Formats: sequence, C-alpha cells, structure tokens
Amino acid sequence: MTGPTVVFRVMTDDERIAYRDHAIEGYVTDLVRAGALDESAARLKAVRDYRGLAANDQAHWRHVVRDGEVVGALIWVVRAEDDGPVLFLDDIEIFEEHRGRGCGRAAMNALTVEAANAGAQAILLNVWSNNDVAQSLYDSMGFVVTNCHMRLDMSPR
Repeated sequence: MTGPTVVFRVMTDDERIAYRDHAIEGYVTDLVRAGALDESAARLKAVRDYRGLAANDQAHWRHVVRDGEVVGALIWVVRAEDDGPVLFLDDIEIFEEHRGRGCGRAAMNALTVEAANAGAQAILLNVWSNNDVAQSLYDSMGFVVTNCHMRLDMSPR
C-alpha cells in the first residue's frame, strides 16, 4: 500500500505572516517544554529566528498540499557546507488534524526530490528529543544522529 501524495505550494506573503505567527507560538512551547529556556527568553529566540528566516531570500516557505487541501507547512534553505551543498529543513509541521495519515512521510519524500533538484548532498534537520514520532519517521527514512545538543541550566528558577 502506498501512502498519500503531496505537493508543495509557495506561500503567499499573507500566508507566510500567518504561518510565522503560528509557528512562533509552537516554537516557544517546544523550547519551554524541552527545558531550554523560560517563556520570555523562548519568545525572544523564536521571534528572532523566524524574523531571520523571513529576511532570508534563500528560504523556501511552502505549504504541504494533499488533494488540494493544505495539510502542513515547511521551510528550508539550501546552504553551502564544507562537504558540499545541503538542504537544511528549518521547520516542518503537519497540522494536527492531518497527522497519522502518512502526510509527514510523503512531505519528507517530496523534500528529498527538492534536495536532489537543488544539488544538495544531504538533508539536515533538528528534532526535539521528546518528539518520538518525528524521530521514528526520520530513523525509518535513513536519517542518522550527527550531534546531540545538551544543556545544564545553572540559573535559579
């Protein structure tokens, strides 16, 4: 049995703004849940990071579309690395009501085509350590862990 087919559609300016605002809230939640930052610092980081993406004219902001319906979003940048160009996946989200239906795998498969067309030698991404579903998907697709970001919080809470 084959999974769903998805395509990517370029976000309009208004869609980018709406998605950015939505994504910032999710990023703040993830940063706080992971214990990386308190809410105030997480919000500053999230706003800074998404402003940077919005200002990067090399960033590809796309909706994930299945059967004419937007089911998710992703943002990627192709960048130069020492071993050649790579596609860095800055953000991917399959919207909650569409999860568990194969759309994430289909989006990642479509992204491999984008990467190949861009001449990328690899796809890089970060995943939260508590996101078991995403880690399982990436493992099943052949992604390997290349580093581990750890933190020891020294400030009183």
